[in-house]
Amino acid sequence: MRYGKRQRASAAPTPSTAPTGSTESAEATARSSRGIESAWWVRQPERYEYELAELDAARIEYSIDEGARAEGILRLDLNIPNEEGEPLKLQATFPDLYPYFRFEIRAPEIDLAHHQNPFSKNLCLLGRSTRHWNTGDTLAKFICDRVPLVLMAGKSSGTAAVAALEEHQGEPFSDYYPYPDGSMIMVDSSWQIPEHYPGGTLLVGVSRSQRRDSKFLGIALKVQDRHREDIVIAEPELSWLCAQQLSCRWIRLNAPLRTEDPGEFLKQLIEIDRDLARPHWSTIGNSRYDIIGCLFPEEQRYRETGMGWVFLVRSIPIGGSGKGSQAFFVRAGRGGKDDLMQRIPELRPLAEKKVAVFGTGGLGGPSSIELARSGVGELRILDQDFTDPSTVVRWPLGFTAAGRVKVCNVQEFIGLNYPYTKVTAFLHRLGSCRTSGKNVSDFAILDQMLDGVDLVYDATAELGINHLLSDVAAERNLPYVCVSVTPGAWGGRLIRIRPGITPGCWMCHQCMIDRRELPVPASNPDGEVQPVGCADPTFTGAGFDVASVAFDGVRLVASTLLGGSYPEVDWDIAIVDFRNQDGQFIGPKWQFFTLQRHPECPNVKAHRDNSVGSPKSFGTAS
Repeated sequence: MRYGKRQRASAAPTPSTAPTGSTESAEATARSSRGIESAWWVRQPERYEYELAELDAARIEYSIDEGARAEGILRLDLNIPNEEGEPLKLQATFPDLYPYFRFEIRAPEIDLAHHQNPFSKNLCLLGRSTRHWNTGDTLAKFICDRVPLVLMAGKSSGTAAVAALEEHQGEPFSDYYPYPDGSMIMVDSSWQIPEHYPGGTLLVGVSRSQRRDSKFLGIALKVQDRHREDIVIAEPELSWLCAQQLSCRWIRLNAPLRTEDPGEFLKQLIEIDRDLARPHWSTIGNSRYDIIGCLFPEEQRYRETGMGWVFLVRSIPIGGSGKGSQAFFVRAGRGGKDDLMQRIPELRPLAEKKVAVFGTGGLGGPSSIELARSGVGELRILDQDFTDPSTVVRWPLGFTAAGRVKVCNVQEFIGLNYPYTKVTAFLHRLGSCRTSGKNVSDFAILDQMLDGVDLVYDATAELGINHLLSDVAAERNLPYVCVSVTPGAWGGRLIRIRPGITPGCWMCHQCMIDRRELPVPASNPDGEVQPVGCADPTFTGAGFDVASVAFDGVRLVASTLLGGSYPEVDWDIAIVDFRNQDGQFIGPKWQFFTLQRHPECPNVKAHRDNSVGSPKSFGTAS
């Protein structure tokens, strides 16, 4: 080892002449040359010289890995004194896009309890976010200033001495195991498995969405003891997501096994429990699988220990011998109800709410999915239309949904992706005359749609249905929210009526429009079209403009239903313009209004039944 002698960055070395006929070797050399030509130290020689000069000034011993450098990678082997004055070996690797991104420093000869990857031996010098990295920092500065602090903090067992030095986030050991892409077994992190259970049976459901490129996708449905008595059970909604159920095994470990090699991991498991040597095969498609769930303590939040999972899976093609099985790790994903709610705590009470959605087109489709994503406990959706492939430019699902009725598409999508929301689909056209073949009346459908719901969401864009649903909602003392967009999707409108709170009614709103007491949202005068093959004209408009109004409608639903855990709004009508009347983008520009009782409103009954105290003053805000 020597003090680094600075080497000027230069163009790629001239490749040696390849032997005659060695085309593959020549191509490899050419590729290597191109890699070096694009290396950061060639493109930024001043920064390269500066980095090495800083190491020299700090009297840090280093040598350049010339083999890595020939491949376009700058890797330095370094020696620094440890706390006892003995040399500590480090290895620093620079990223291709240095200095926009940080280098990595490995300490291959030590094992720290914290702040070090147990397998790659990388030191955790900064938080993962790129905001922690300053492009003016150098390797020498990190070695002098940060490495000693990381070594000290990594060896500490308590928090008092190091709390001010550390980023307050957990380092789960399970995150360090290597996992194949697209593979996961879902668990519920709220499960509490008492310590006196050493292992037992694990019931794993194979996901309906298992893909050809996936090693394994599944859901842990039940954890049992060795007598097959239930310990914890997954939410019943998750069983529907499973095409098949497998009986597997699980084992409790006192500590995570410190190997990233699946074969070595299995060997250590067998040393703990000899019964794991014999696979318990289950057949899925053209393969057989043996799954072992491993439960062990790991840090989950800052210096707080909980129980983590990792799954070891052995697979073999049908007809193959057990000796030829392939072992791999499968990551544990968290999919319990509480796991979802941790990211949207304000919306937690929506799990107890039921919403009736009328219309699942360009507004109602994304609104329904967003309501499910927000955690609404139950949706009832109604529409009569099918999915034409040409509508996918502003409908939330694509060509795979073509040909099916919209409500069934939305119901299936939510069922597969947001299973904690129950969806009931109604394929029905409100307002049509009944024939002998149409035995279900509109009244019966409305009763089924609205029985026990907490809010009516109207995305039909049909004036007659708006009138009907607003009256029906008022009769049932239900909040009513209506969303619409203009031709071209240049603008849109939200309306909310809350019985006993909103002074006006839907007809009052119509009077305000007729008397031009409300602004008219911007509209494209040429924003209607009748597509080929479609029996009705429709509006033009971009999906992101339409969805913007839909999402604000869902935001209004959350405000209306939660009234405290999510911020309340003090308006009843919102008008948005994305463009001006000339079609120029200006938005979004919002105006808000209260819905007062209109003196010319003919709906006397609505106001008699919906009498309230002193009304709010009429006003606008933009």
